[in-house]
Amino acid sequence: MNLTKKIRGVQREAPDIASSTIEYSRRFSGSVGRYFLERQTLHLLDYVSQCEPLTVLDVGGGHGQAAVPLVRQGYEVTVVGSDASCELLLQQSLRASQYAFVQSDLLELPFPDETFDVVVSLRLMAHLKQWPLLIKELCRVSRYGVIVDYAEVNSFNRCHRQLFGVKQTIEKDARPFQTLSCEELVQRFGANGFDISNRTKQFFLPMAIHRALRTRWFSSMSEWAFREIGLTSRWGSPGLLLARRYTTSNCNRGYDS
Repeated sequence: MNLTKKIRGVQREAPDIASSTIEYSRRFSGSVGRYFLERQTLHLLDYVSQCEPLTVLDVGGGHGQAAVPLVRQGYEVTVVGSDASCELLLQQSLRASQYAFVQSDLLELPFPDETFDVVVSLRLMAHLKQWPLLIKELCRVSRYGVIVDYAEVNSFNRCHRQLFGVKQTIEKDARPFQTLSCEELVQRFGANGFDISNRTKQFFLPMAIHRALRTRWFSSMSEWAFREIGLTSRWGSPGLLLARRYTTSNCNRGYDS
């Protein structure tokens, strides 16, 4: 699948086109897939609620993993997608009156500074080469907080290039991705006037292993054990973080697992 799109004559990265398809949504079907989303949603809603927002922008969120639970919690949600096709899954899960969809270049958002209370971007940064520009735009249009996930380098991801063939065999439609450290993100958010106030690492074992085993009981129990003994906080991935604007006082500081 083409992961670029020509916008105003310039070829731009558009990885959200792939993550907004029915085929991609099947990666999170079944009991194990639902477990992944439940864990992600638990942290997402916690982080969003800490900023007490009214308006939320979801960048590259055509997959609906953030928009759907946020709408159901009563937030005013706008989703940005790089192509009209990125709205397909949203249309299947939500009524048109429940959200707004804007087609736009992901790195040149069509909104004034500090338009939205909170800005969210999931399943995107690991597949975007120009991720520093993405962070800059997310911070620019956010009034209070930014929530992103990322592929943590201090995890099994250290071997992701060597093991990508195995991952592809298991998942069939796996995409290459880049890894980042929390230190890199602290520096990048800091350069844009934001401070990371909350961070969690979601799973210790690679998600591909859980998908291969297809056993929710094993996934939930093993990951609970890894969290309890501290392996997840040290070597887990993907990471999920909340960054807040330096002048904001209504987000509580704290680190999870």
